[in-house]
Order: sequence, then structure tokens, then C-alpha cells
Amino acid sequence: MPALSAKSPANPLSEIGVGLKLGLALGTAIMTLAMSRPMGLGVLFVASFVYVLFLKRPRMVAALYAAVLGMLLLAASLTWFLPASMRIFDTVSLHTLLVPFLRTFTMMNVVLVLAITGNVDDLTSLLTRLRLPFWFYLPTLVMLRFIPVFMHDAKQIRESLLTRGWALHAGFVLRHPILTARLIFAPLLFRTLRSSENLGIAAELKGLHAGSRFQYRKARRLNRTEFVFLAIVALTLAATFVVDRLWGHLGVTAGVTMA
Repeated sequence: MPALSAKSPANPLSEIGVGLKLGLALGTAIMTLAMSRPMGLGVLFVASFVYVLFLKRPRMVAALYAAVLGMLLLAASLTWFLPASMRIFDTVSLHTLLVPFLRTFTMMNVVLVLAITGNVDDLTSLLTRLRLPFWFYLPTLVMLRFIPVFMHDAKQIRESLLTRGWALHAGFVLRHPILTARLIFAPLLFRTLRSSENLGIAAELKGLHAGSRFQYRKARRLNRTEFVFLAIVALTLAATFVVDRLWGHLGVTAGVTMA
């Protein structure tokens, strides 16, 4: 099973503590909920996109964007089959439709960095040191641990299909959707169930259970990279707030009502 932390000497994200990454994820979640204009959310999205590019895994990021965008477009297209009185696209503007997309992709960027580069022991120590309830921090740990495991399982399935001679590309998926579901989604589902069970067993072996006492890691001082990271985050959040408050109304006036 792959490790949660993907540290690399050339990657500056490996020098940033998991506490700062978790704080950034929480702060981003609050900002995305507090803002409702696409211009401010757009600034936050661009900053989070640059942040996720430091993972230096462009193919993985592109695949996740394609998958999430496909699911969002599929969900939106299904609303056209609703009765005319229940359709929402006849009354909303383009800027209103952009808001959920920007919120989704922004949070995906920051959570992905936390899941890929965060050390699971450091994260466990941090959450327990904060005296959070067991029912909160254990699902959080499993969720973050599950993301790289899921991507590893998907990669193994893809390599297995390529070994058997199946050329998986967009044309094949569109021409043979049922066969694609049988070749990809069925094995992925079973591997996901097995991985989730293994994660639960691993948590028990580490001593994570209700009422357990976890040995905290000693807190360390912030390094130079982390101070620079905090300064960039503060400037980005300030710029996002200013854009959202001062120029956000331009997105409303320039909204194009969809027919």
C-alpha cells in the first residue's frame, strides 16, 4: 500500500508542515463559503491551482480535473430531463453557475496537496493534540489516507488493462460505455472496498480507537519556507477578499442569462 507522504527534496511542499496545510484547507473552505461572486472565487481558484502544480504531477491533476468536470457536467445535463417548471437553468445567470464549479475545484486543489504530501503520523498527532473528538479525527484521517490509495488502485487497474491489450482512450469509452464500466469501474469498486477495509485494520493496529492515548510528536519551529508560505497565503487571501468586495459586483452586472 503506498505511503501517504510523497516527499521529494526538490519539492518545496515537502518542507511545509502538515499543520499549515490543514489550516490552509480549513481557511480555504471558509473563504469559499463566505464568497458568492465568481471574481473573488476565481482569484482563489488560480492561487490554489498554482499551489497544486507544485506537486509536479500534471497527468494526475489533469485526470482528476477531467473526472470531476465530467461528473459535474453530467449532473447538470440531467436537469434538462426535468419538467419545465423544475428547471433551474432558465432563471439563473452564467456567473451563478460558475460559483459551484470554482468552489469544487478550489477545495479539490488544497485537499489533494494535503493528502499527497501530508505525513499521516504528523496529521494524527496534530488532530489528537487539538483534543478533537474521536468520531471527527478518525474519519478525517481515513479520508485523507484513502485518496492516494484510491489513485494507486486506479493506476494499477489501468496498467493491468494496458498489459492485456485494452487501449483505453476517449473514443473507446464513448463507443463502449458498458464494456468500459465492466473493465474499469467494477474492479475499481472491489479494490476500493478492500482498501477501505485495510485502512480500518491499519488504524486499529496503530492503536487508533475510542479512548486510546496517542503519543504526541514534539512540535517543531517554523522554517524559512513555512514563513514564506504563510506570507504568500496571507497576501493571497487579502487579495481575494479585496477583489470579491470591490470588483465582485462586475461579475453580477456582466452575467449572461442562459436561455
